[in-house]
Amino acid sequence: MAARRRRSTGVLRLALAFALLMAALSVVVWRQSRALEAVRALEKARDERAVAEAARTELEARIQRLESRGRVVAEAERRLGMHVPTGEEIVILPAPRHPEGAAR
Repeated sequence: MAARRRRSTGVLRLALAFALLMAALSVVVWRQSRALEAVRALEKARDERAVAEAARTELEARIQRLESRGRVVAEAERRLGMHVPTGEEIVILPAPRHPEGAAR
């Protein structure tokens, strides 16, 4: 009977050790899958950032084109009938004088 008890104790220990090993491996697999999900999310965020930066660069270039002096002058002439003044059309007004002690 003692031999049988030793065998059942040995089998029980072996089963317990196997169960612990399987639990540890399951935890490792779970952690790895969570890490892979995090890496995928990071890659997706980086891709979205790259797309947003490209769009931003395009918008900045468009703003520079739209704000350029040549375009503004041409649009002012076309839409508003304005033109660059000649020397005879420029009037320089004197700066107003402030009384002594008045806040500027």
